[in-house]
Amino acid sequence: MDVVSDGEWRSSQYILEFLSRIGGFEPRREYRHQGEVKVTEVVVRRIPEQDPVFVWDASFLVENTDRCTKFSLLSPFLITVRYWHQYYSRSAYPSVQHFMEHLTEILAGEAADLVEAGIDIVQIDDPALAYFCDRRLMGGESSHDEGLHRAWDIDRQFPEAADSINQISEGFEAEIHLHCCHSVHRRRSDVKGNYRPILSRFQNLKVDRVNLEFAYPETGELDDLELLPSQQNSLVSQPPHFQ
Repeated sequence: MDVVSDGEWRSSQYILEFLSRIGGFEPRREYRHQGEVKVTEVVVRRIPEQDPVFVWDASFLVENTDRCTKFSLLSPFLITVRYWHQYYSRSAYPSVQHFMEHLTEILAGEAADLVEAGIDIVQIDDPALAYFCDRRLMGGESSHDEGLHRAWDIDRQFPEAADSINQISEGFEAEIHLHCCHSVHRRRSDVKGNYRPILSRFQNLKVDRVNLEFAYPETGELDDLELLPSQQNSLVSQPPHFQ
């Protein structure tokens, strides 16, 4: 294997593992997702100052392989979209922007410590960017996930998401990858649609590679990658798997 991660065996769920470590979140909001009633965490207290939480995990990985190492972090936009609530979160963060700014600072510290621990590739996971690919969702039509019912504005929100990623990645010697997918849960994706609405918007991202998931219907064709900005020749795609 050319690139090795720790497999995230430490994690029962890739987002909640991070939220439980940094604190400030509690299960408060009820919603329906793919026919199930769930209760999800929302931020209810300001996240306390602390040392980055994944240093031990990263050091364990580096100490146990001589291969290129990769460690994944969440994007500020993903956490903000899913875990800020206008009723429960305002006392901690008056607005979405306040929450995203603080998350960006925290995740930038995480990324810096991962690189210092010896990680070669820091991957930023942002499946929320794929929400902009779903024409029905962007048009305000119904979704099987109540958490996605909101006002969407790609011209405002995408630059904000990109800026937060750039603040995390700026100045690193390690490679920075961005991963987008269609938020698959129990082999069903949360959103549909190809990547065309967002590919050309990657031009201002300060990342070395973009990893895209093509494993589900209607995610697009390889020809779509021609829409990627030409100056970012290092952008690549995960090999497609069509059925």
